[in-house]
Amino acid sequence: MWLAGFDHVLIAFYQNVTQEGVEDGLKGLSSGGVPPKFVIIDDGWQSVGPDAEENKKANKSEPLLRLTGVEENDKFKKKENPTMGTKSIVDVAKVKYGLKYVYVWHAIIGYSVGYNQFGGI
Repeated sequence: MWLAGFDHVLIAFYQNVTQEGVEDGLKGLSSGGVPPKFVIIDDGWQSVGPDAEENKKANKSEPLLRLTGVEENDKFKKKENPTMGTKSIVDVAKVKYGLKYVYVWHAIIGYSVGYNQFGGI
């Protein structure tokens, strides 16, 4: 989803955010003549999982997710070097696209419906 404002552009991925998607967004903005000054990586980098009990109660088509850990999820672990985690996309943003700041959206105190008490947090 692209939303343009007077002084900002938002590319919202939510749970579908990936390193490739972030880099594609940076590339598109830069090649389109609108080089970004910073990026905020959406919440989909976090380790979350469905809460089976809450999902049964809520009876929704979209699962209710709870934070299961404080590390990034597998989408942000490079196969070549999984220990780099989000550092790899931060390096791409800073080195390749010249960004000074890279932020991540997080909910360390709990996700949409809290954290999973059995998730290792």
